Amino acid sequence: MQHHGSRPAHTGWPRDLSAAALTRKEKVQPVAKLYAASLFATRHAAEHLAGLLGASHASVYNDLKQAHSAGA
Repeated sequence: MQHHGSRPAHTGWPRDLSAAALTRKEKVQPVAKLYAASLFATRHAAEHLAGLLGASHASVYNDLKQAHSAGA
């Protein structure tokens, strides 16, 4: 398996996960994938993801809302 940064290449995640380096679409897609994988069923998931992205938990929920409205 080939790695780019700390994420495997096959995940589709951007190499730089900082919020400032991601486009809106790049922020919404991982959030939608994690929601589909039931990540948000765990306690404090949005806060943990926000910490990884360097964003607020409100931003994570906004990205999730956008993913649902866009059908991502």
